Amino acid sequence: MELSALDLVLLFVAAIGAGAVDSIVGGGGLISVPVLLLLGLPPLQALSTNKLQSVLGKIVAVIRYARAGLFASINYKQILLSYGIPCILVSALGAFCATKIETRILELLIPIALIAASLSFAVNAYRQRGYEKASKTVAASKRENINSKNIDKRRSIKILSNFVIYITSFYDGLFGPGAGTFFLVTLTNLKGMGLRASIALSRVLNFSSNIGAIAVFAFAAGFAWRALPAMMLGQVLGAWLGSFLALRISILALWIVVCLITMTIAITLLLRG
Repeated sequence: MELSALDLVLLFVAAIGAGAVDSIVGGGGLISVPVLLLLGLPPLQALSTNKLQSVLGKIVAVIRYARAGLFASINYKQILLSYGIPCILVSALGAFCATKIETRILELLIPIALIAASLSFAVNAYRQRGYEKASKTVAASKRENINSKNIDKRRSIKILSNFVIYITSFYDGLFGPGAGTFFLVTLTNLKGMGLRASIALSRVLNFSSNIGAIAVFAFAAGFAWRALPAMMLGQVLGAWLGSFLALRISILALWIVVCLITMTIAITLLLRG
């Protein structure tokens, strides 16, 4: 599909917004995927292109959070074996399933998934208000240890939280938008991790699930190569900006804005279909 210069500018701006949002609370795909669809890309190619361009943003965010010391006490072997590899494999399975769904069904399901993810944004914003009562920004809170002794006190909660993480990885391969937020919700509400540590680790999980999906989409759907340079540049800039602002801005306000934008675009896609 041919994209005009104006289309590329729009994708660049959308990628900046997506990268910024994704590096803070997850859900950058709630911005980039609808824009790709509005420009007329086939649903499967829109999903695959979004996956590939978003990887750079996640790498930037992880590097910045690592430099901020959020991974200082992380058990890398445990994270790789418990989450990294399983997330890659489960996400690849989800992407494979996506390639078997008819285009017309995808055109209907993606907006519905976007609306569901937006509602998750709203619910999580409400539940996270407690964090913001104690601290208006993420940075003002105390630094949490990713391997805190308070995490996973009960085995049943650990099993449930891991199951939800794997299901989210499958969803990330199948559709994707909002998966980063689902990871964040799981880490804060089920694993009992602090907000800063959850934001950092959710980027790692989201990166792993993206890798699995990209491996499948590369062969099954291909990518909108003309759109990728502008979107990748936007992602890097947005991720750098977002990971910088994550330590300084109100998370609740960001959730509200993203929710409203996504709901509007998703409803537009449904009406257009």
